[in-house]
Amino acid sequence: MCGVLHTGFRFGKRLCVLVAILAAGSVALAQEPAPAASETTGGTAGDELLFDRDQHLAAFDQVWETVRDSHWDAGLIDSIWLPLRDRYRERILKSDSRDAATLILQEMLSELKQSHFHVIPARVYLEMDKASEQGGEGWSGLTFRVIGDQFVVTHVAAESPAAGAGVEVGWVLEQIQHPSKEKPLAVSELRALADEVGKFDTGRKETTLAQLAMHLTSGEIGQTVELTFLDNQDQSRQVAIALTKGPGQLAKLGNLPPTYVTFEYRRLPKGVGYIHFNAFLDAPRLIKEYQAALLDEHNANGVVIDVRGNIGGLIFLAMGMSGWFVDEPHSLGKMTQKGNNIKLSINPRKPGFNKPVAILVDECSVSCAELFPGGLQELKVARIFGSRTAGQLIPAAVAKLPTGDGFIYAMAGLESESGHVWEGNGVEPDEPIALTREWLQRDPDPVLSAALQWIADTAP
Repeated sequence: MCGVLHTGFRFGKRLCVLVAILAAGSVALAQEPAPAASETTGGTAGDELLFDRDQHLAAFDQVWETVRDSHWDAGLIDSIWLPLRDRYRERILKSDSRDAATLILQEMLSELKQSHFHVIPARVYLEMDKASEQGGEGWSGLTFRVIGDQFVVTHVAAESPAAGAGVEVGWVLEQIQHPSKEKPLAVSELRALADEVGKFDTGRKETTLAQLAMHLTSGEIGQTVELTFLDNQDQSRQVAIALTKGPGQLAKLGNLPPTYVTFEYRRLPKGVGYIHFNAFLDAPRLIKEYQAALLDEHNANGVVIDVRGNIGGLIFLAMGMSGWFVDEPHSLGKMTQKGNNIKLSINPRKPGFNKPVAILVDECSVSCAELFPGGLQELKVARIFGSRTAGQLIPAAVAKLPTGDGFIYAMAGLESESGHVWEGNGVEPDEPIALTREWLQRDPDPVLSAALQWIADTAP
């Protein structure tokens, strides 16, 4: 059997972007040949994944039947999904490589036009297992967001390889030479890759572009990525960044590839605390550190919770983290499964936190990182700052397929208590902040600055 996770799991965008690219077999990114049609032995040979058509047919049947049996929208299944079976199964029968078969399966899933329907290629599991064996993923410390038509550095982590190389917020990425690529990639090619991903993914293009830039400036520990920037004096700069072990602790959950979960707490001036984490995973550790940070006596005037770039995770963790901000039972939203409706109930935590709460979001806040701010926004216990979130918000599970691939599938609809649907729409901030390069050059984090100003104006 497939070993499906419980309904509380949500999956983040970063890996889904990679999944879609790998499924598409993009030569520009993968730089590796597809297995030959004569390779018909299943499983793997060393690091080589071999093609077995019968396994892919079995995987196709499992995917098709799972969606048919678990999807909550009977009308969509009858009108869209059921008619797809014969046409796409015939294409699987004619496929001659893993990449081709994966692409066909992903193309069929994209016909649903909903997030959280993805195939995780087996090679992703192999790559993540390799990273785990090496002690982690290679990390540059860079964060990019797309402003206008430019890939702009919006954060450089302290003591990171990028910081050591002198990269600054406001620099514009122009070219990437990754060790896994034969030729440099210009930003125009990143846009072309984003268009390719868009064929199989419902996400916003701004989200996809930012995640692509992040993916292509990471890699294996010890690799060197050569980047060309336009610096803050508009001069061309070439920088070589040696990737080091990234931050975070390894978390494993069900059929997901391993994920490195980070948590940061800082005491900011004027009695304000700052909390940032990259995923709603590793629940025992995360909830313990979150509680200790939230209830630090330093936070007398308020707290900032930063979920920008957060990939999502466990729904119950988002529910538990919300309990400190309510003084009576509430609900973060309503989940509709096939034949069943569930309220996402949150209960008060003791002691609670009754100071101003600012939550920072952006286009790379995904799934649970949309439910958490969106639900608290509707309850009017937190104020949201930044840009509209990804709009990828429906509960999902992860199964393993006979091919060794993973299968993420949504299994419930979700909306707020008032009926707002976050899927496809995202969370609109109370205080939207449209970043510009010039603004970032004056203030490296305008979103945080706006949140701190609100807390200062609100605190007694």
